[in-house]
Amino acid sequence: MEKKILIVEDSKIIQERLVNWIKTIPGVVISNIVDNKSDAIAALEMETPDIAILDILLPDGTGIDILTKIKNENKKTTVIILTNYPYSLIKYRCLELGADYFLDKSIEFDEVFKVISKKKHIVVYVEKIAGATLIILGFLLFLNKFSTNSTNKKSISTRDVKMRHKIVILL
Repeated sequence: MEKKILIVEDSKIIQERLVNWIKTIPGVVISNIVDNKSDAIAALEMETPDIAILDILLPDGTGIDILTKIKNENKKTTVIILTNYPYSLIKYRCLELGADYFLDKSIEFDEVFKVISKKKHIVVYVEKIAGATLIILGFLLFLNKFSTNSTNKKSISTRDVKMRHKIVILL
């Protein structure tokens, strides 16, 4: 399943740069690109993005208004604030309202792509961990059955107990 991204940015140059880089990330699709608050609100009413990249200053409002709407309606949407105004007061307010990332366009632009890529890979990583956990849990159940089986005359050695203990610690 592809991750849908909404871009809210009034600079055509930044829009193009974001689009060109995001297109290179597998499993991610840009669902909408808008350059003002009104169009962003309309886009959000049509479709909920998985990730939203928001500029702060827009011609008819602020990215903070859009952030508030997104987080009030769907807390699962990852919101990346990408701004030329990285003032601590603005940053604090955005993070307080639920922004997941607050990035300065002039020095942290590349972080957007790391964040989007990371979000894609976290799902794969969690799936791998879950699979490994199931295998280990199955092994533990097998060991537990082996150690409590009254018909089995074999006893478990100290080495087997230590191995089971190490596996539990790994979990």
